[in-house]
Amino acid sequence: MTTSLPWYKEVSPTQKKALFAAWLGYVFDGFDYMLITYVLLDIQKEFAMSTTETSTLLLAAFVARPLGGAIFGSFADKYGRRLAMIVSIITYSVGTFLCGLSTSYIWLFIFRMIVGMGMAGEYACSSSYAIESWPQHLRTKASAFLV
Repeated sequence: MTTSLPWYKEVSPTQKKALFAAWLGYVFDGFDYMLITYVLLDIQKEFAMSTTETSTLLLAAFVARPLGGAIFGSFADKYGRRLAMIVSIITYSVGTFLCGLSTSYIWLFIFRMIVGMGMAGEYACSSSYAIESWPQHLRTKASAFLV
């Protein structure tokens, strides 16, 4: 498709909002990961954990990702990518909030797994939702903005 318009004028406000929502989801889950690494030593002291236990808190979010991807991928197929994106963002946001209320290592580990499941859903659902909403000839640009 050839057009005389600059590419960014071919994208509707709704399509731009979809991309921005996906990008913002990436920002917040990246922020969560950075935040946990900044406070990890304080968490270790608070719960009197070993170095191994402390490092498993980072691992917990990654281990739960395949499960989260499967759950939210199926949810997206059944109810739509937009709703799945919203629910996955809420999931990792609630998981992050619950991490702040943890009273022990095991609860923190469980809540970090919830965060990981939500992150995986957000990665899968938001990128496909944003990219599929853009005009077909501009989808690679949309994808590049999310990398």
